[in-house]
Amino acid sequence: MCSSDLTLDFLLTHPQPEAAWSRAAIKRRLVVMEESERRAVLEEAAADPQRPVEQRLRALNLLQGFGPEPTEKLLTTLTRDSQALVRAHSVSLLGLRPSEASRFEMLRLLWDSDPLVRRRACEALVRCGQPGLTADLLPLLADRDRWVRFAGRRARERPPLEDLKVPILDAEDAR
Repeated sequence: MCSSDLTLDFLLTHPQPEAAWSRAAIKRRLVVMEESERRAVLEEAAADPQRPVEQRLRALNLLQGFGPEPTEKLLTTLTRDSQALVRAHSVSLLGLRPSEASRFEMLRLLWDSDPLVRRRACEALVRCGQPGLTADLLPLLADRDRWVRFAGRRARERPPLEDLKVPILDAEDAR
């Protein structure tokens, strides 16, 4: 095994990754790697369907937390993964990147077969400030999963700001 394989194994299997001591140990390993090498190794691990789902999600979290952030292209690719947890996590991260391409993926995933993915897609739309149109969200209100229904209702409560600006600014009663 070469040193980058040992480092990758350490990064993806280190215990308690959210603990302060663990994050410090992970950061010590990451700072010695070039940014381009870090991106390549972690993106490859995230996209590898042979890896356990937990390691793939950890690779995405390391990219997001320590940089460089996962690319929109990688996240878009992962939204078509066979594993629902990978799709759900990818669409959550897409919600941090408000672009037309990411919005398209989020809207597409509102129709995913897995309820967690549908819920995360709805939450991502709200997070990036681009909730879908009523026609996109209406089916979620009748979903079999209660959390999808809840996310759909919360998204409907947040109309796009552009829809509210003119009526609010034109209101005669300024209260």
